[in-house]
Amino acid sequence: MKKIAVLTTALSMLMTTGCSAAEAISSAAAPVVLKDMEGHWSKESVNRGVQKGYVDGYEDGTFRPENNVSRSEFIKMTMTALGISVPKAAEGEEWYIPYINAAVNAGIHRWDDFTTGGWNTPISRLEMARISVRASDSTFQRKEVNIDDKAVMLNATKAGLVQGLANGDLAPQNATTRGQSVTIIERILGVKEGEKLEVDMNALANAEIQATGTNFNTVFGKKLLIYFPFTVPVSSAYSVTFKDFTVVDMDNPNDPNYSYIRNNAYGSRAFSFDGKYVFLIRTHYSVAGTSNEGDYVSLPQTIHLVGFTRLSAKDKVDAFVLYKKQEIDSYLLYAYDKKEIEESINKGLINIFLDLPGTSITLYN
Repeated sequence: MKKIAVLTTALSMLMTTGCSAAEAISSAAAPVVLKDMEGHWSKESVNRGVQKGYVDGYEDGTFRPENNVSRSEFIKMTMTALGISVPKAAEGEEWYIPYINAAVNAGIHRWDDFTTGGWNTPISRLEMARISVRASDSTFQRKEVNIDDKAVMLNATKAGLVQGLANGDLAPQNATTRGQSVTIIERILGVKEGEKLEVDMNALANAEIQATGTNFNTVFGKKLLIYFPFTVPVSSAYSVTFKDFTVVDMDNPNDPNYSYIRNNAYGSRAFSFDGKYVFLIRTHYSVAGTSNEGDYVSLPQTIHLVGFTRLSAKDKVDAFVLYKKQEIDSYLLYAYDKKEIEESINKGLINIFLDLPGTSITLYN
């Protein structure tokens, strides 16, 4: 029994610091010189975390910010940082069980949050985001409040808890590193203290597209009247699914779709992307293949918005035959002057419709 107790104590030390038990350094000891943190983006957050005592460096003076963090480690650090009382593990019990129980009792974790893997599995950015959203907002701690994966990332980016990688990429399934985990915990503590965090607008736009099919609200502060995707049976010959509606800021090189539009889309010879928003609407056409041979459809001017410029692109489909059963992916592209559309939306002077043969769908008015 004594051996079990010793092992439990060693593992508890391991998870307090996120280091091996042999290398762990107590933050109560002399200040740790984190020699591998100089120039690292998470340096300030890590220094604060070490000073607060919920994470430590290694015996060799490094922090190893790019090492992964397990689910149990992240929950342990979060509970410790929040100052939530956690009892010692019972004899023979895994060191992390009391921390998990405390997180469940606090409404920060639910037993069905992880459906695969184990407690030593590296925690993903999505899993980290879910814990951070609940830890920083008591609304989501209530048992009757459920939040799905898409809503997790939307709320996390909207609060500034999670920022994107390159070009706002959310990378929800990527493993979380030590540097990222401490940075997120510092943001949690900041929100709980009333701090307003910086929001990564590219990440928020990506999260909004994943959750609602459009980033219209992120860009203009207004909501569309319809959620994407949606399908319209145009005729017995074919149907069209409007998959999403993305507003691309052509003055922002970090916009996730900026390079694609610049390299593939084009207007008239005199057209310039400068000072423009591009509406990128991804579409999917399902063709029944029941029409007579030779029948085809030339895609009409689908969006109705006064003052726009319809764009072409190298890989865009503008027409297809109806007598052949097929599935076709394409998109619609429209450019609009940024200043004009912003002023029109703010003044309530603009309507946006999708015009299809025999029907018109209002997106915004």
